Amino acid sequence: MAVAQMVESSFPGQKFAVIGGMEQAAQQQWQSVCQLMRERLGDSVFQRWLAPLPAVVSAEGVVLQAPTRFMRDWIEQHYRDQLQALWQQTGGNGFVTLAVTSSLRPATEAGE
Repeated sequence: MAVAQMVESSFPGQKFAVIGGMEQAAQQQWQSVCQLMRERLGDSVFQRWLAPLPAVVSAEGVVLQAPTRFMRDWIEQHYRDQLQALWQQTGGNGFVTLAVTSSLRPATEAGE
């Protein structure tokens, strides 16, 4: 099983995990994608929608982790194609996908 290493992004508040032995290349590629998206969208939009999302980078691509289905769907509809194109332009392999992750504990634990 591959081990993930959390990496701080050069964008405040953004973190991503790199899986396997591709740390430096993946980090540089993802940083490039983020910088290009920030230039295209503007700082305010980038900070609102993309910077807060943790990203998991692996040989299969990038998984952006959204906190809600709404945010995942919004980013999927408005930005995923641009992210995918930029990821491939910077030499990234695989696909950019979005997943919903929640920091909420399951209901059985919440009442404890």
